[in-house]
Amino acid sequence: MTERATAQIEIDYLRDEVAKLKEKLKDESTARAFLSSKGYYTENLWCIDDVMQTYHCTEQEARHVLDIAMKNEATIEQIFLSIDYASDNLSLRKKED
Repeated sequence: MTERATAQIEIDYLRDEVAKLKEKLKDESTARAFLSSKGYYTENLWCIDDVMQTYHCTEQEARHVLDIAMKNEATIEQIFLSIDYASDNLSLRKKED
């Protein structure tokens, strides 16, 4: 195989990969826009890749790690404390029960 043919194969492969990445990005943007339209905060989403880049684990194990971490009482309490702090900084009044 000539150098030119090899280069063309590599170029075609890279074009396909770029197309796949663009489609994946489009899908993620669509999903985030949908969730945002329903009132969800989507600027900071956790992904199994956040676990897998640090730990040797399967996708299923990474999902389980995130499930435990996000449902942890201390995590939930910290988020509500942060919401209170941010609301105080914006001088928002707390609703009465």
